Amino acid sequence: LVITVSGACDTLKPNSVPQDARCVCTPGFSDMGGFCQACRDGTYQSLYDQQSCIPCDGTEDTQGATGQLSRTACVCKDNMYRSSTDETACVACPVGFSCKQNEGVTVLSGFWLAKSNTTLTTRCLLGSTQCRGGAGSGDALCAKGYTGPLCSVCADGYGPLGGECLACPVDGLNSFIVFLLVRV
Repeated sequence: LVITVSGACDTLKPNSVPQDARCVCTPGFSDMGGFCQACRDGTYQSLYDQQSCIPCDGTEDTQGATGQLSRTACVCKDNMYRSSTDETACVACPVGFSCKQNEGVTVLSGFWLAKSNTTLTTRCLLGSTQCRGGAGSGDALCAKGYTGPLCSVCADGYGPLGGECLACPVDGLNSFIVFLLVRV
């Protein structure tokens, strides 16, 4: 008795195709003793007729997706990221940053990033209102009226008064009032 598998593979063995007069599992699946099982989270398979799926690196997963077809489905786990110097390995998230699966690296609130092309952060001073921290770089992390390293300098149009940077007055009368307040 000869059974022709052409056209019947998906019925006889779901997720398979005919190959050499038998049904073989398609990419994204492995042959588990007569049936094709989808590659589980953290694995993939790009070839037909395989007995197992290939695991992602230990620092990666497939974000809960099953039946993945290629290595590109493997992404960094939370608190890991791919550095620009080594695009293949996932490394631990630097201090002061948040790293989410393939969302990139963002500066945490309460940290200050001096340059956009670095992963070096400085913690904002406790109780500091001038240093917001968070996403961005340089002055983008400073509260309105502040600039410079750790937002410790008054920005243009602002001046120091009582330990804060306040907007400079725009007319002569206001300047006179501020002058009197400063002298008192």
